[in-house]
Amino acid sequence: MTEGTRIAEQQRRMMFGGAWHGPSVQEALDGISAKVAAAHPIAGTHSVWELVAHIDATQKVLLARLRGENPAATDADFFPPVADTSDSAWKGAVSRLKAQEEELIGAASRMTDDQLAATIPGGSTAYETLHGHVQHNAFHAGQIRILRKLAGG
Repeated sequence: MTEGTRIAEQQRRMMFGGAWHGPSVQEALDGISAKVAAAHPIAGTHSVWELVAHIDATQKVLLARLRGENPAATDADFFPPVADTSDSAWKGAVSRLKAQEEELIGAASRMTDDQLAATIPGGSTAYETLHGHVQHNAFHAGQIRILRKLAGG
């Protein structure tokens, strides 16, 4: 097994299931309604939906960086507003999250050790970036679980 495939496996576990710490992002999202996802059970915090939009925005930037691009991204870009809170928009947001993560998993699994060690746009190595992504998703999975519970979902 290559290092790229080991990282890809950690990405898969953190997004889809089998993470040692507890529920993955998708397990935390399973069964959440659009209403619960849009709720703000704690004043001044992001909703589950806003966290999903944030993970989505982060995935887009990471995919671009792995392609050698360096997209301009402000703090506001990483937390885009949620305008449409319909059921179909929620299903679309979760679907995009899954598809982009599969793309990131595929990219990681194909990387050689030299590619992983190379600095990519943004200033980190691909190795650090991909591990950071797994850690980022673990953090947000925990937030989603708490928000979901408080919102009654």
